[in-house]
Amino acid sequence: MSVIHKKSNGGASTEIEKEVREVKAAGEQTAALLALSFKAQIVQDRAAGTNVISDAAILQSAEVIEYDEYADNHAYNTVGEIIKHNGRYYEIKAAHTSNAAAYPVETTFAYYRLIELSATGTLDDPIPYPETAGIVVNVVSGLYYSYKGAVYLAKADMPNCVYPPDTAGLWQWEKVTLREGGSTMDTSATVLSVLSTVCAIVFGYIAFVRNRDKDKESNVKHDATVLTEIGYIKANTDEIKAEQKEQRKTNTEFVTRLTDVEASAKQAHKRLDHIEKRMDQAE
Repeated sequence: MSVIHKKSNGGASTEIEKEVREVKAAGEQTAALLALSFKAQIVQDRAAGTNVISDAAILQSAEVIEYDEYADNHAYNTVGEIIKHNGRYYEIKAAHTSNAAAYPVETTFAYYRLIELSATGTLDDPIPYPETAGIVVNVVSGLYYSYKGAVYLAKADMPNCVYPPDTAGLWQWEKVTLREGGSTMDTSATVLSVLSTVCAIVFGYIAFVRNRDKDKESNVKHDATVLTEIGYIKANTDEIKAEQKEQRKTNTEFVTRLTDVEASAKQAHKRLDHIEKRMDQAE
């Protein structure tokens, strides 16, 4: 039994492994650049106060981007920087040097903001406002906040707000009156909103009925036009058929006459042949 030894292709294998390493390195480098770019965009977004990059986007990015772990006695000078501490993510709110009294916990909102998928800020899902005095909160106009068992509506944007919703004489906060059967604002805004919705439904239905009637009328006119055109086409078709019948009759008569002429011509040729024969005999 003979054994066939295949020639080793070690050179090609080495080249492939080299290409794989190069592609992997290039991919890691690209990912690192993208991570740095995204972190820089967060800082720019916070500096501009646009807050386009949401907490949800940041938490989603954490699945592929490695954020720096919190470090004690570290100078955090970049507002908007995202750091990680005890499995949670925080945004730097103010430049400071971390220490035992300034590290990411609930009572250090002046320096850190917890990144989380929290309340939506609707009337049914208000955002919890910290009850600890002196905590800085970025209040957004139009959102609802819960505070000490009550619900408040923010009437204006209040970045770095340190005034809790129950602060006396502060027009930027409006307390929402909770009633049985649900929570409503003690203003006419809710009533107007309901009336607007009802009016929109009524007018929408009226418009629908009108458009439906117009469509019916349009369909009737269209059907009448189609029937008229069909009648016109039928009349033209009947006329063409009559003309074709008359033409076939004419053609038949022409063929008959042509046949008679051909028979007469043959008869004339026979008579001529007979005359020529008699003339030859007479000579």
